Amino acid sequence: RIDPRIMLKTVLALVVTVSVALAACPTTQPPVWPERFVIVQRRIPDDQSGGNSTTVTYYDWPAQANLIVITDDQQESNPLWDLELGSGHSYYYYPLSETCTPMKFPVGILRRDWLGEAPVFGP
Repeated sequence: RIDPRIMLKTVLALVVTVSVALAACPTTQPPVWPERFVIVQRRIPDDQSGGNSTTVTYYDWPAQANLIVITDDQQESNPLWDLELGSGHSYYYYPLSETCTPMKFPVGILRRDWLGEAPVFGP
């Protein structure tokens, strides 16, 4: 079972990474995400909170789903597959042990235009 603090850090890292990347884009309108994309992130904690891991996010707006695969360097054979749906339902699945934990959140996946209300700074 994944520690909720680690999941929160991972989600925040994704949001910060995308926000920084999008902030660097010169535009007069907030950018809109593509309908589908894949992003790979490397987690290297700055403290003793855990080991290194690789996170791959598959974003699919038409399917209203994110698949986030978190592979811990110490347990590469048993990654966490976090399927997040637009309905707010998520499923934490470990293929090796074939365990699945359903979760319910008050929100679904981020909208493609989630920055639409944000102020635009720069040129």
